[in-house]
Amino acid sequence: MVKSRIFQGILFLLLMYGCHNKGTAYSFNDFPQTSYLSGKVENISLRINGAFLECVDSFLVLTTLPDYPWQVLLLDLKTFDHISSAGPVGEGPAEIGAIGLSLADPSSRIIWYHDIGKNRLLKFTIDSILRDTSYFPGKPVPLKGLFMPLQLSAFNDSVLAYSGVVPESFVSFISTDGLIIDSLSVPSSGGLYHQEDMSFESMVYLSYYSFLINRARSRIAIVYKYSDAIDIINFKGEVILRIIGPGRINQIPDYKTVNPIMTNTITKCDEDFIYCLYKNNRRFDESSAFLPIYDSMMNVFSWDGKPLLQLRFSYPAATFSIDRRNDRIITYSPEVNDLVTYSFDFDRLLN
Repeated sequence: MVKSRIFQGILFLLLMYGCHNKGTAYSFNDFPQTSYLSGKVENISLRINGAFLECVDSFLVLTTLPDYPWQVLLLDLKTFDHISSAGPVGEGPAEIGAIGLSLADPSSRIIWYHDIGKNRLLKFTIDSILRDTSYFPGKPVPLKGLFMPLQLSAFNDSVLAYSGVVPESFVSFISTDGLIIDSLSVPSSGGLYHQEDMSFESMVYLSYYSFLINRARSRIAIVYKYSDAIDIINFKGEVILRIIGPGRINQIPDYKTVNPIMTNTITKCDEDFIYCLYKNNRRFDESSAFLPIYDSMMNVFSWDGKPLLQLRFSYPAATFSIDRRNDRIITYSPEVNDLVTYSFDFDRLLN
């Protein structure tokens, strides 16, 4: 396969990963700051799905429950007033069968949705949704030969970073036509565990890591979900550092474990910070019909790997988005089945 010049600095990113030293290790047993935040329940009247929540300019983009007539909602970011909807539910060519992963790229005001039922990507633009609620992407992107994605990320305007249930590939780069441009092998995890340590089923079903891309700083964070560690590497394939937490480091993900311990769950980033909902607990409450245990803690790191802040929420969160425009964190809490906001100015961490 001909390699695109875009990826010349990345081609050996993860192939070299296991060959470099592990970088500087930081411990976040003791954060320099811990803040206990009291949340405001927003009493949103819409029946929302907490799986996707993202700030894009002056809008909050979220998805609804499957029985709602529209899958894509735009709310005013400040007031949470409903502005527009898109993505009708159904089996027709201009309908969404079942919504899966979603990706919002604030720089381009584009929202990508994975239609699980038809295994295709749908590209919505904010401006199109605002102009016409009946808008539907005229050219869906078929994921030919690709399995269900576990994560999507915007690499640039024409390339998406993709990880799916394909254990041989840590991350694939696909064009907006759905074609694989390049793929990178699963790294050796820097001594945590190796690909051969895990069963095929564990690699396929557990989604044992997430990746965060900081294009401005040419760095990628590999955030492990079943080991208490985060690795930061650059686009030259060099391991810059490892962040080590107080939990288990060498726990090999095993799908046969009914209720494994999870560490970092939902992760996001911007140019300044890495944000991780943090569990360090079992996935399910065994004393309560195996209901999910949601997270009330968020760890914040710099892209230099320094632990900056630990936040404690008054309501457990299933997902979140950082609203730096209005100095707050927006979460979805299953406990109240609603959006919950927390006031916090992250810019003060830059001083």
